[in-house]
Amino acid sequence: MWRILGACSCQRCVDLHRWRTDYNQRFHCHLKWGVYGLGFNPVTQDLWLGTEQHGIFRSTDNGFSWTRQSPPATSFDPAHGIRDGNIYGMTFDRNGNVLFGSQGGIRKSSKTGSGYTWTNVLTNHNTADGKGLGRDANGNLYYGHNHDPNDPTVVYRSTDDGNTWSAFDSGLPPSLEAHRFVVNTTDRKLYAVIEDGSSNNGWLYCTTNPVQMGASSPVSQEHDPPLSTRAKVVYHLPNQIRGAFHVILASGQTSCRCSNPENLSQP
Repeated sequence: MWRILGACSCQRCVDLHRWRTDYNQRFHCHLKWGVYGLGFNPVTQDLWLGTEQHGIFRSTDNGFSWTRQSPPATSFDPAHGIRDGNIYGMTFDRNGNVLFGSQGGIRKSSKTGSGYTWTNVLTNHNTADGKGLGRDANGNLYYGHNHDPNDPTVVYRSTDDGNTWSAFDSGLPPSLEAHRFVVNTTDRKLYAVIEDGSSNNGWLYCTTNPVQMGASSPVSQEHDPPLSTRAKVVYHLPNQIRGAFHVILASGQTSCRCSNPENLSQP
């Protein structure tokens, strides 16, 4: 559930720096096309850049050089290109795979040798561009797109690293556009910049409840009937969580005490 925090009415003003590339697809200064998205992959520790019509680029040297890692728009590569090809939003799943939005929907990377292949994990059959992509500390992913009369869903969410998506917009007026997602680490709620594309009026919304666990949030699960002494239980916890983890037997005895998620596999 979402609630509104504020509104604004203004004309959008964009300070867009243009860039240029040579035929080896390495960036230099004064590049000749638009740059729409920028992200840092916390798993692979590299930078990713979304461009206007020319695909997504990757830098492994802190932005000094860039190499294209996806096809450009279909206008440049009709057989393998990305429809429309403007990459505004991007995010990264728990394994470091890259997801970006375009007019064709969401594409997700998988590493193949020295390059990447891309799978369309959420298809947009119409002409609305994908705009916002974000992630919370639990690894849940969020997606918003431009106005689409055939798709009134404002925010989608994925809880399985982007493989499947479902509506996550209860409390939001339908057919608006979600442009940015940020998790406030203080209240652990998801904040989103929402816009009406027809009027350029915008609002700031946040979820009514936290979307991720805090450092002191308890995680517990009871089993009835109790598990046997040889049972194996696997918990998937956010990497950011640190603290005590206890396994309590039916007798009340503590059989395992771990200090952080990396040690949860110990007997």
